[in-house]
Amino acid sequence: MGFYERLVAETEGERQAFLSIPFIREGMAGSLWLESYTAFLTQASHHVKHTTPVLMACGGRLPERLEWLGGAVGGGVAEEMGRQ
Repeated sequence: MGFYERLVAETEGERQAFLSIPFIREGMAGSLWLESYTAFLTQASHHVKHTTPVLMACGGRLPERLEWLGGAVGGGVAEEMGRQ
């Protein structure tokens, strides 16, 4: 079994739980109210503005044995810069 197939199999329960959230179901059905979506984006912005600093702090604290993750963390920082 390949990585993707294993990932899908091992996350089936979590994916179904996520897809059962009313907000997600309404969004997928195209019946989400503008006010609800605006409220969601307002709350999400509080998380997004912290992503770059958290990734930078994480990258700066990687122990030597995990230095191989530095490229992925740096790529995440580059992708998130300016989104706040």
